[in-house]
Amino acid sequence: MKSAHSDVGSVGTVGGVRRWSLPSGSQRATVLDRAFLAPLQGPLEAMRIRLKLWDGTSLYCGPASPIATVTIRDRGMLLGLLLNRHLTFGEGFSAGRLDVDGNLVGLLEAIYRTFAPRRANGLARLSKWRRNTVDRSRHD
Repeated sequence: MKSAHSDVGSVGTVGGVRRWSLPSGSQRATVLDRAFLAPLQGPLEAMRIRLKLWDGTSLYCGPASPIATVTIRDRGMLLGLLLNRHLTFGEGFSAGRLDVDGNLVGLLEAIYRTFAPRRANGLARLSKWRRNTVDRSRHD
């Protein structure tokens, strides 16, 4: 007999970090998930890169087959890519929260060409204005 809580999910430890995981196939992508995927997929479509959600949902409709398909395994990863795609992509790939099928080098080149690094915010510009020099470090 199946437990009443068998489809709830579980908490586990991966690399010393507690993670919440849903049982495979239990969570379908929502309209909101597809809305979050759209600003990521749009610019990558011209570069022939397909983004796919954990349930197989993809917004890719390019005329040619993609050079690579990136499968985003969970909603947290999707939101992380929206907020800080450069950092989150590497962390997600190494943690197994992203899968890449296809040409990894071509994928990385396309991502960095498509999503240029963000401009520095005010604090970063201020720190450049007052750089630490040998003379300043002697006085500090």
